[in-house]
Amino acid sequence: MTHKFAKLSQTLLCAASVVTVATLSPAVADTFTANGDWIVRSEDGQGYCTAVQGFSDGVFLTIGERDDGAISMAFDFQKSVFKVGETQSATIKVNGVSRTYSNKPRSASTFVLGVGIDEALRNALSAASSLSLSVAGKTHDFKIKNTGRGLATLSECIQTIGDTSPKTVEAPVVAPVQEDVAAAPVPKVEEKIAAPAPKIEPATRSEPTVVSASADNPRASVSPSVRDSSINVAYLQEENERLKSALVSTRQQLEDVAKSSVGSARTAEMEEKIARYEIEIETLKANIAAQSQLETQVAAQASKTEEVKALRTELAESQSKAARVQAELEEARKTLAATQTAQSAVQESSAEIDALRTQLQSANQKVVALEAQLKASSTQSDNAQKAQGDLAQAQAQIATLEKQLAEKTTALASAQKPAEISPDALVKANQKVQSLEQELSTAKTMNENLQSRLTALQKTPASPPAMVQDDEMIASLKSQAEALENENKNLKAQLAMLNQRMTQNAAEMAALQQQPPQSDAETEALRKNLRETREQLDRLLDENNTLSADLERLQNNAEQDVVANAGNDWNLEKATRRYQEAQREIRRMGALLNQQRGKCESEKKEIEYMLFDPRIAEQRQSLAFEEMESELEKARMRIRELEAQYGGAPAALPSVQAQRVAPAPVRGTELSQVEDFPPPSDSVETRVLGTSSERLANRPNTIEVSRAPEQEMRAPSRQPVSVRPEVQQQPIIQPTSAVTADVKDILDKARVSYNDLQTGVGASQSTTWKIGQNLFGTATAKPMNGSFDSMVRQYIQTAEQRCGGEFAAIPVSTGSANVAMQKDAYEIACINGQGGLSASLLFYAQGDRFVSIAHEGATAQMDQAMEIRDNIDRALKGAS
Repeated sequence: MTHKFAKLSQTLLCAASVVTVATLSPAVADTFTANGDWIVRSEDGQGYCTAVQGFSDGVFLTIGERDDGAISMAFDFQKSVFKVGETQSATIKVNGVSRTYSNKPRSASTFVLGVGIDEALRNALSAASSLSLSVAGKTHDFKIKNTGRGLATLSECIQTIGDTSPKTVEAPVVAPVQEDVAAAPVPKVEEKIAAPAPKIEPATRSEPTVVSASADNPRASVSPSVRDSSINVAYLQEENERLKSALVSTRQQLEDVAKSSVGSARTAEMEEKIARYEIEIETLKANIAAQSQLETQVAAQASKTEEVKALRTELAESQSKAARVQAELEEARKTLAATQTAQSAVQESSAEIDALRTQLQSANQKVVALEAQLKASSTQSDNAQKAQGDLAQAQAQIATLEKQLAEKTTALASAQKPAEISPDALVKANQKVQSLEQELSTAKTMNENLQSRLTALQKTPASPPAMVQDDEMIASLKSQAEALENENKNLKAQLAMLNQRMTQNAAEMAALQQQPPQSDAETEALRKNLRETREQLDRLLDENNTLSADLERLQNNAEQDVVANAGNDWNLEKATRRYQEAQREIRRMGALLNQQRGKCESEKKEIEYMLFDPRIAEQRQSLAFEEMESELEKARMRIRELEAQYGGAPAALPSVQAQRVAPAPVRGTELSQVEDFPPPSDSVETRVLGTSSERLANRPNTIEVSRAPEQEMRAPSRQPVSVRPEVQQQPIIQPTSAVTADVKDILDKARVSYNDLQTGVGASQSTTWKIGQNLFGTATAKPMNGSFDSMVRQYIQTAEQRCGGEFAAIPVSTGSANVAMQKDAYEIACINGQGGLSASLLFYAQGDRFVSIAHEGATAQMDQAMEIRDNIDRALKGAS
């Protein structure tokens, strides 16, 4: 749905119609019935919402609403209905409310009505179930539904975007006149709103496109003097970057102006439409490819489903057959076991019968022997009686044996009846049992194979979210496939229509491109300026590269020499390296800040151009072009001045190495003999220092946290290490006037062991003292000229200017004190070619006087200087 109404939504609110008076009597009427509900969506970044309802025959009705309540209506018939480029009248009737508009359709299939703010028509739409549109004598009837709910949802959508969406240019709201009034010609707003805004590419080039604030006046940012080669190189690099940014920005503006001068606003509009249509075509092609892939997946899934069903049927049959074979095998086993039991019983009975028969034969033989004996001993009565007794006993035994034999024979006969199985039948039964066992094993193997195949098919990953496992899922997929096929047909139809429109637009674009430009002379002049600007840019880029290489080399040499000056003091070396890293980070953050500011200005200009009317924007472009030409001329003049000043080559810069090895003045004189340093001038360094000083004044106290690890890392030796004791740097703390407070009393209360205290030395009338041989103290006081903070900043700025090298100032907390006394404290350090010095400063206000107390010396004496400063601070608290 998003791609289906993309073009319609983008051009919906860009049409403004003029109300005319006409009543058409439709001759032919087409009826379209709504086949769905209203679909409401927000147009991201456009500041309006649209509600779309589809009708039969592929017709769509779209209602758009802006955040000011103005609405527009668009009827998209998806086929050629209107005449493009001709002004046509359209009458809409809704629930007894009739409005007539005139418009010039831009598309043969779409007619847009700029309704504006019309509460009567909106209320009629909310309560209506049908509306009619009459254009060119033909009436189109629409059976709408749920319009009230759709308009309510549309209003909610407008409320959600609120002020977050960009404001569009509001078309004038023209109330419809009565039908008996003639149509008055009113200038159309359509061309003004639909005209594309000037194309401004965002600053995403590889080269810098940022114009810093100082690029407007390059001369204003020039420092009056350059103290050493490192500052010269840094200044030249900064100036070169400004010129480079200005030239790049000029080049971009010239390219934009050249592009805008080649074609008209109509050309830009057609290019935008063609690009939009190409995007829609690519999207539709991707949807068609995805649909084909989905159909292939559904077909493959269906084939897999049929295979699964066949396997399941075969598996069920195999399992049934295996169960049947199992039952037959169990029955055969039972029969065989019964037969074997009967045979064993018969065998036992036969053995017993044979035993009884043997006993009977023995008894008969005994009877015969007894009868013979009886006959032989018949003469003797005693023997005869005994023989007769034995004979009677033998006969009784024979009768018993015969009876047992008869019983066994009967039992054997009864046992042989149920088990009358021939040996052949027994062999066949055994063979059948073996066959059944083999068939059962085969069935089990087949069952396992089928089960494994079924499991593999069920575990096969499919592109749809879930495996189709039942008939209901298959039916759902089939219905979804049919719906996708229908949508595919609609998308193909839309693609064909878009191709046709793109062909028409391409023809119009070709006709527009064949038109000659409005001003060949102006275009040629712009191209000439562009070539000159590119030449200037290339030359400055080469110079910038050379300066960057020299600057990097000089910075590396300076850093190595500064680190070498630390000698064996590991803490000083580490602090120096950290300070150098901090300076590099500050420079990087400053460049990044300038870049972000330039980017912000570029984006602001882009938004301004987008919000202005095209004619006003063209005038602003002309003004901007003239301003950029002026800036370019100033940049050229500045380049010539720099070339004349430095001989056109970086080699003319003074050597930092030569300055570094030059002998520094030995501190043989006292601080009071040095003249007062003049106040800082309004240079680039002063402005940057003022900004950094304000930031330092607002920073929280961090020196107490950072001082602890430095004390822990200090070497075990407590002897101070002096840096180049034979050559000392000029002091960075200068007295300015006499101290009216009793400095000696303050030092005594702070329990400071000092010597050589001198008050009112020289013209400055300052107070100086020494602590040991390498730590010097200075106290000055002068009238309060301005605020206390400004006096502190001026003091720090003067110290930085005297440094002439790498300078750092860190604010230190002085704790709470009497509200009548303002206090502040700083730790400062200076590293240049002459070595390094540090100072601990304490400032306080005494009445209308500004008092400063400083202790300066080598870096090794900084711990002692900070301790003395803290003692003086506590003494001042006790005195207050």
